[in-house]
Amino acid sequence: MKTFKSFLTEGGLHMFDMDDTLVTHDPEKGAKVHVNDEKGNRVETLSTSEFNTHVQGNKLKPGHSYDFKEFTDAKIFANSAHPIRKMMNHAQRLLDNGHHVHIITARSDLEHPEILLGALKQMGLDTSHPNFHLHRAGNYGKNPTHINKARMLHRILTEPKFGLSGIKKIVGYDDHKANVDDIHTTPIEELGGKSLRDHHTDKDFVGIHFTKGKVKRVS
Repeated sequence: MKTFKSFLTEGGLHMFDMDDTLVTHDPEKGAKVHVNDEKGNRVETLSTSEFNTHVQGNKLKPGHSYDFKEFTDAKIFANSAHPIRKMMNHAQRLLDNGHHVHIITARSDLEHPEILLGALKQMGLDTSHPNFHLHRAGNYGKNPTHINKARMLHRILTEPKFGLSGIKKIVGYDDHKANVDDIHTTPIEELGGKSLRDHHTDKDFVGIHFTKGKVKRVS
């Protein structure tokens, strides 16, 4: 595994997950995913990591649904989030060295997003930097997270306003392995069933799995 220092001179686009990658949350105060039955009654409550495992394992029972409402409340984020200093510092160093840093979160649109951005800025990440962007992949709906993140990444790479068409290397950081391992190999709808790797053949995708304070290259 290359050191973080080596990534300061490689690549141009660095995409970060947010929850449990850049920040951790007070377990009592942090947002949770709730599972509701067909009558709307809550039957289970999941942390973000438990939710990823739940989705990947297809554990949602027929008639049940996920409730993400707490994740749209930026005040809950601000009151519960604490920086994972190793990753937050790395993201800021990348910005300082001219790279593009994009957060792709599984969250959907937020109420008062300026509160979340302000909280990240207080933690040391320059959210007003022109090379910084925050994207909400949850707006794509109830697909597995890695598929929604793949769709968002394709949009980032192709929309002229982001100016990333010439980028050759994309480095992704996520606490859930599939979000950096499968994201570039899974067929997605917008590409007619092609994967990001099949469609963006001129780009190199590097996945970094961040877990328990350690980093490991997985793709």
